[in-house]
Amino acid sequence: MKTIIAIITLAITTTTSYAQLKPIARNNTVKSAPKPTFKQNTLITSIGNQTGLLTLNAAQAKQLIDSALTVKDATGKSYFISRATFSYKRKLVYVDEDTQKKNISWEYLSKELRNGEQLDAFWRSSIKEDLKKGEELLFEKILVDTKKGVMLPAKSIIITIL
Repeated sequence: MKTIIAIITLAITTTTSYAQLKPIARNNTVKSAPKPTFKQNTLITSIGNQTGLLTLNAAQAKQLIDSALTVKDATGKSYFISRATFSYKRKLVYVDEDTQKKNISWEYLSKELRNGEQLDAFWRSSIKEDLKKGEELLFEKILVDTKKGVMLPAKSIIITIL
């Protein structure tokens, strides 16, 4: 019992003695991050000469889906697409068995494109058959490979169907 009381007393006095110490003065200067030593060009992704956020009708999008995905910088230099993700936000309409009302659900289909790969014939044909108003086609997470072996991100393309 005496040992327990001695340990508790020691713990209390040690804690209070640390509370009495003055805080260490610190230099509160904030250093700014170093500026990059290279100038990175903005890489622009296009599909059929269209870039960025697009709003197209289904017929226009069906024509565009056959075009190749390309990446260029401001000077017009082309880059090899090492990796990209294609996603198709697809609208599904179903009838609720209990209420007999039509409801809308969304299905996300995606395909990883690697080493300059484009959408294959199966994907293109199924998209052309099913494309409806409100759906989206997304080309995202695009990485290009420079000749020096450096991977750079490129801007995404999002196509919304009218």
